[in-house]
Amino acid sequence: MKLRELRQERGFTPAELARACDVSVSYLNEIEKGKKYPKADKILSLSKVLGVTYDQLTSLTLSRRLEPISELLQSDVLKEFPLEMFGLDPVRIVELIADAPAKMNAFISTLFEIARNYEMRQENFFLAALRSYQEMHDNYFEDLEQDVRTFCVEEKLTTTAPSIPLN
Repeated sequence: MKLRELRQERGFTPAELARACDVSVSYLNEIEKGKKYPKADKILSLSKVLGVTYDQLTSLTLSRRLEPISELLQSDVLKEFPLEMFGLDPVRIVELIADAPAKMNAFISTLFEIARNYEMRQENFFLAALRSYQEMHDNYFEDLEQDVRTFCVEEKLTTTAPSIPLN
C-alpha cells in the first residue's frame, strides 16, 4: 500500500515506475498488492526513483491516511468476521484495500466510528451486515436455489410448493 501511495503521489503510472526500476508491470502490481516482496536491490531502485530512503520504503509505519487500514489489518476483525458467509474472499478484501486505500480508509473509519458511537456489539454488527447483504440480494440467493434443485433431483423429491390453507 505504501508503494502504491508513493507512486501515485509522485505521479507515476505503474508502467512508468516499472520501466524506471527495470521491473515488469505485473511484478510491480504484485508488490503493491502485497503478494511479492522485492529483494534489496529492487527496493533500493524503487526508493531512488520515488525519492525516499530505503528505510522509509521498508518501514512498517504507514502515513496518517493509511492508519485505519493498518489498524484493520492488524486487528482480529478480518479473522473473526465471517467474510465467507457473505461470499467475500479475505484475499479479495485485502486487494480492494490495496487498490483504493484512500477510499477504503474513509469507509473503514466510518464503520469504526458508527460502531463506537452506537456501542455496537460484535454480533449486532454481524447481523446488520447480514441484513444489508440480504437486502442487497432481495433476500434471494441463486446458489441456494440451485443447491435445493440439485438435492431434490438427487434424492428424487417432488418440488411442488406446499399448499397454504385459506381461512
